[in-house]
Amino acid sequence: MDKLHFFRNWLHFLAGSSSQDENHTLYDLPESQEFQHAVWKDAGKKSLSPERKQSIYQNTLNQVSPGIRIIRQQRLLKIAAAVVILLGLGAIIRYAGVFTADGDALIEVVCERGVRKTVVLPDGSAVILTGESKISYPEEFSRENRNVVMNGMAFFDVVKDPDRPFNVSSSGLNITVLGTSFSVEDFQDEAYAKTTLLEGKVCVSPKSNNVHPNPAILHPGEQYNYSRNNNSTSVSQVDAQRVTGWINGRLAIDQLTVEQLCRILERWYDVDFHLPEEIPGNDTFTFTVEGNSIEDVLLLMQKISPMSCRIIGNDIFIEYKN
Repeated sequence: MDKLHFFRNWLHFLAGSSSQDENHTLYDLPESQEFQHAVWKDAGKKSLSPERKQSIYQNTLNQVSPGIRIIRQQRLLKIAAAVVILLGLGAIIRYAGVFTADGDALIEVVCERGVRKTVVLPDGSAVILTGESKISYPEEFSRENRNVVMNGMAFFDVVKDPDRPFNVSSSGLNITVLGTSFSVEDFQDEAYAKTTLLEGKVCVSPKSNNVHPNPAILHPGEQYNYSRNNNSTSVSQVDAQRVTGWINGRLAIDQLTVEQLCRILERWYDVDFHLPEEIPGNDTFTFTVEGNSIEDVLLLMQKISPMSCRIIGNDIFIEYKN
């Protein structure tokens, strides 16, 4: 069989458009056995940069439907093999970091806007997600560590295990704990990333190469703040119970601009705000939402700032009074 015909047959298999008889015939071909052996052999010779691994990892996750998603090894091997065929990167299969060394399934949980979702991890640790947040983790943690990847806003109640550190990786932060309760707020489209410690002790460091690499050790009641705008970090004392109260339905708003506030309310209520291009003044908002409707919040906003609000379905239009 000529090589072009052979690769066409493999692409049909990866696309799921070949029959079972065609699949069996393809498996039995000497070219298939030679090809698979070459791919695995080549994978052992090459390595990818951390940036490339993360890119492949994210792209693979994005190909799967939203909600709770389990990507099993067979499916991932097909994806990786397709990349190998098209791009000639055999090392992706072993080094992309898409599945664990033991071949465990990778699970991703996505929390939609307007809801909160609780996830119990393989070790019994609990994670609470809020709107537009997600977390991914292996079906079983390894013997050496417990690694999870998240984006958005999450509260962690980690089971103590001195022999296996618990590592949280977000877009801007790396966090390591042994057993504790803390929250992380790190949406990729926001200018900041925060970690607030409720109980225990955590070690936090930014991912940016432009920030001093020494990690910070947080104690209860402390918040670590990383600014993407100027690559700066700071640690401050906060009311941790208030900051993490969102897990019980109490959303704390502290000194936020109307733009910042609207982005938070969009995730909390599953609505879309439309703001004017120019916003007069520099009003900030501080209040607590607990069991309030979006109409209640809009009335409060109009008392604080000279604005008017119109609701059309899930869209909220804000205009400022002259």
